[in-house]
Amino acid sequence: VLARLVQALEIRTGDNVLVVGAASGYGSAILAHLAGSVIAVETRAQPVEKAQEILVAHGIDNAAVVKSRLVDGYADEGPYDQILVEGGVEAMPDPAKCAMMALP
Repeated sequence: VLARLVQALEIRTGDNVLVVGAASGYGSAILAHLAGSVIAVETRAQPVEKAQEILVAHGIDNAAVVKSRLVDGYADEGPYDQILVEGGVEAMPDPAKCAMMALP
């Protein structure tokens, strides 16, 4: 499923990508090889620390995992060219709110 989502995004080399729901950082690591930069958000501190350790251990320096509420994204590093929501959601996000995440 992740491969299809990544393929559908058609990420370009210079894209700035937001990952909502970083978990272990696996998806962020994949995207880091395709995009210019990746910011991933996760709500719990322990997975954030573990994912960041994994990225560093693999020499991935164009991706970071930060602690944030998933619905808030991480506007500080925007605008984003692409936004990947990893995991299931109860309802589709409001397109206006997603657009706001993409604004500086």
